[in-house]
Amino acid sequence: MSSSVLVIDDSLTVRMDLKSAFETGGYACTLAATLAAGRAALRDGIFNLIVLDVQLPDGDGVSFLSELKATIETRAIPVIMLSLEADVRARVRGLTTGADEYVGKPYDKRYLLGCADELIRSRRSDPAVHQLPNLLVIDPSETFRQWLKQLVEPNGYHMVEGQSGAQGLRLTAEIQPAAIVVDDQMTGIDGLTFISRIKSNSVLREIPCVFFTDSDDPGTEIRALEAGVDAFMRKREDPAMLLIRLGALTHSREAMRATDGAKSLFGNKKLLGIGLDLSYLHRLAGELLSDDYEMAIAETVAEALQLLAVRRADCILIESASAAATFFRQIRDSPDWRTIPLIVLADDPASATVREALSAGVDDCVVKSDDFAVAKAQLRNLLRRKQVADRNRQAREVQLRDETRAAAAEALVMGQLAETRARLLAELETKNTELIGARETALEALRIKSEFMMNMSHEIRTPLNGILGMTELLLETDLTDEQAEFARTVSVSGTLLLNIVNDILDFTKLDEGKVVFEQIDFDLAGVLESTIELFAKEAHSKGIELMLEYGSEVSTTISGDAYRLRQVLNNMLGNAMKFTHAGEVILRVAAAAQTADEASFRFEVRDTGIGIPPEAQARLFVPFSQADASTTRKYGGTGLGLTISKKLVERMRGRIEIESVPGKGSSFHFTAMFARPTTAAPAESSDLRLQGMLALIVDDNATNRAVVAKTLLSWGMVAESAASGALSLAAMRRRAAENRPYQVVIIDAEMPEMDGPALARTVRSDPALLNTPLWLMNPVGDSATSGARRRKDFDGCVTKPVRPSDLHKSLSALLEPDAPDAGQSAHGSAQPALQLSSASANPAVAPLRVLVVDDNLVNLKVAERQLRKLGYRVDLAGGGKAAIEALFSTHYTVVLLDCEMPEMDGYDTVAEIRRRENNRRHTIVVAMTAHALEGARLRCLDAGMDEYIAKPVSLQALTAVLERCALLETSVVGSPLSAKA
Repeated sequence: MSSSVLVIDDSLTVRMDLKSAFETGGYACTLAATLAAGRAALRDGIFNLIVLDVQLPDGDGVSFLSELKATIETRAIPVIMLSLEADVRARVRGLTTGADEYVGKPYDKRYLLGCADELIRSRRSDPAVHQLPNLLVIDPSETFRQWLKQLVEPNGYHMVEGQSGAQGLRLTAEIQPAAIVVDDQMTGIDGLTFISRIKSNSVLREIPCVFFTDSDDPGTEIRALEAGVDAFMRKREDPAMLLIRLGALTHSREAMRATDGAKSLFGNKKLLGIGLDLSYLHRLAGELLSDDYEMAIAETVAEALQLLAVRRADCILIESASAAATFFRQIRDSPDWRTIPLIVLADDPASATVREALSAGVDDCVVKSDDFAVAKAQLRNLLRRKQVADRNRQAREVQLRDETRAAAAEALVMGQLAETRARLLAELETKNTELIGARETALEALRIKSEFMMNMSHEIRTPLNGILGMTELLLETDLTDEQAEFARTVSVSGTLLLNIVNDILDFTKLDEGKVVFEQIDFDLAGVLESTIELFAKEAHSKGIELMLEYGSEVSTTISGDAYRLRQVLNNMLGNAMKFTHAGEVILRVAAAAQTADEASFRFEVRDTGIGIPPEAQARLFVPFSQADASTTRKYGGTGLGLTISKKLVERMRGRIEIESVPGKGSSFHFTAMFARPTTAAPAESSDLRLQGMLALIVDDNATNRAVVAKTLLSWGMVAESAASGALSLAAMRRRAAENRPYQVVIIDAEMPEMDGPALARTVRSDPALLNTPLWLMNPVGDSATSGARRRKDFDGCVTKPVRPSDLHKSLSALLEPDAPDAGQSAHGSAQPALQLSSASANPAVAPLRVLVVDDNLVNLKVAERQLRKLGYRVDLAGGGKAAIEALFSTHYTVVLLDCEMPEMDGYDTVAEIRRRENNRRHTIVVAMTAHALEGARLRCLDAGMDEYIAKPVSLQALTAVLERCALLETSVVGSPLSAKA
């Protein structure tokens, strides 16, 4: 709930300026141009803060402040006074009257808002501000206290109860109530003693006290008044009169506190009597004269006002017949007369006239009687209260003079500060204008840069699509060795150029903060295995051992951006493969910090490559930098890969680090934080049958032996290892002799002296080892003939680098009594169940038709050749309009649609396709575009396309997207749409 502010100022400019400032700061702001409008607003609502100008057209702001502080409903509202900076007197008057803060004009809006926040926060943190005024009732009777509580609490008081005089004194000191109601008859400290002690205390004497009694003895009233009682009442009197008297007493006390007028104290001896019963007034004056009271008498209110103009009055006594509410308001609103005590002289203290007078601000009522003792005691009591208030006011006047002198000196300094502030504000305004201009210039430059990058990407990717696509197709034809070498060189060069373009685009997007990270649930182990598999052929061709190691805690589903994680891993593995000529490259992943909502993992890529000198390591993450210039010439690259990886890792709330020794290799490791999946995936229970199985790993590479062994151990198996075929044979024969044969032996295909197939033949020829289950770790890229020859004597096969999921599946299949060949289950040659290219697999079925739409002739040729190679019938269209005509005359399974075309681009084309379908069969549309910047895919999908593929398009990428389209096609089989088609 927002706080509310009332601004009272006659300047429209100031009001609108403050309204804007407060509403920007989260406040609800009400405006008033006059004091009358301010009073009306306070009647209609409650405010948390008032901003009040000193000079207003219908009155003085300080006088209005005094009125606010004298009213129970508004006294707790913080008030900030506004006036000219040099008006020191107004400032002092405002602060001494009760203003919480003073702000000079011209004001600083930030400072003003800061003051408002602090005042409202401090008031809300002070529980006393939100409480009703406390009324302390001291009476031994529980029945009377409950009766009084039911009377006063619905009328705006919070009643605190005490049973004895001693308890009442303690409570008075603790809470300092707004008023005290005390009984005369109490054990220990009686009512009169209690009153005397309160009135003799300099801190508590101003608290109004009401004396309650059941006695009719006039002497009791006189003794109570002489003790200092502010009001005397009998318990059988009208309850409504009690509420009126309490209101009058508390109002009188607050009015005295809020007064700032300067008056001299000559002694409380001058009185003014008003009334038509002159005989009574003269007898009362004569009686009072004996106590040195001098009373002037006026027959009418008008005559009394004339006397007040020329004569001081310390108390006014007025007959009820002459009482007028306008006269009382005139006295209370006057800065010179507002503290003069008012007493009504009445025959009936419970009359309506007396009640109206007390409600209008009269302090007390005296019953007209020939016994003037009560009147004199009551008069002395009122004048004593006035004298205490005057003494307090004198002390405030001394303080006021001191503050005035200090404020004058401060005003001089503040005037100088105001000039300095005005000058600084002008300079700040100039600087802000310059900064706004610079920002607009920078934003325009950024927009131009983004457009340039987008156009550059499109224009470069379009010819690259033709170069790489045609080269890929060319390499599938019959070429001489020299021609094949030329074509491979063109393909490698084109791929390198594409990688450079991608790096520059990624760096630009990250630098501009335009990379959006997706939050999608994915299987972490699956991402790791598919990533490592991309580098398997390269590793085998270079003779490098490529390995993946992770524990069971990594085989989990997490939520994040799998594409960006794979991008970092690809960069690190690519660098490791590039700079390693012999030895090994390993990707290790382990769990780090874990919470109920998030999971952190540590990724490490370690190689045995050329290493990096310490002085060059600091430059690795600088854009367009590598370890040295010769590295760029020898190995290629833009020097952006690690910079991009660092930025991506930081976006994943992680950190990337390096450890490297020249000549021995490097280790790049980073951490990344991921969320738990939105829907918890069912936990994959490990096959309990694998637990306790005895396995032997045979490999000449120690690291790979350790990695596979650690994987088996994580499944509860018992793993041993051997570094050669000869050592493994000795181990197997020893175990057979102990009648504890190995339950599975996992053998590397390529080892010195005795390779995997030779070892398998030896095992099969030994009667003691004949039935040992043998598993082959075969290198990737084996031809069908050589792979079948190698697997001849093996029970199963996994491809290196070993994927833990494949190995687990393969070993579990070994335990099935009627399981098919485990090698086929793990790496079978069966085709996927869903294929869009099923026509090519079954000659009896007509090939499926695909429509390619592009305005570039080379791109059309590339797509046509690629699709025909995959077994599709292909039709071509040179623009959107031609595509619409072709599509609604012939059924096409898929439409490959370029986005940037003249006349009718891809977005308009797909919109027209969707419009014309009109509940007929849904046409699968794939965006085939050279736009690869962030958001291009989302824009295509939002436009109504089903899939997206970026140029240049490879056969592998095209096959993958068509397989996804096959899933889309079968998902609508049997639906009303397909039935209509």
